Amino acid sequence: MRFQDPVAITCPRCATPQKQPVSSLLELVATCCTCGKDLNEVGESMRSQVNDWDSYVGRIELAMALEHRFNCSITDEELDAADTANAYVSLICRKVGGLADNDVLREVCEAMLGIRPELTKPAILVQSFRELLSTYRRADA
Repeated sequence: MRFQDPVAITCPRCATPQKQPVSSLLELVATCCTCGKDLNEVGESMRSQVNDWDSYVGRIELAMALEHRFNCSITDEELDAADTANAYVSLICRKVGGLADNDVLREVCEAMLGIRPELTKPAILVQSFRELLSTYRRADA
């Protein structure tokens, strides 16, 4: 996801319309050019949008990898309902009978690691996809 740079915003305190650099907003260092209020609220909203989009794209990538691996299809409704690795395991087990949960779990974890190698296996099992797949990082991190 990309934002037009600079991005047009309105200060939440004084309602002054202005343009701010995207990087300053995302790094939570931007301030209003009129009243000096920090624009963290705007930056946090932008971060949330980035994380939501990245989570959505990551879930689609995972669904496609699992569809290919298990020769099945995952509907949009099923994709929307599957918010953890365990939910994908249950979904695949329902769609493709005769598979052991552990085998499917291993495949889901491997698919996740293929999409995001920086993830850890314990995190994959216990965190929501939004937490796992959020990508916002400071530019200097």
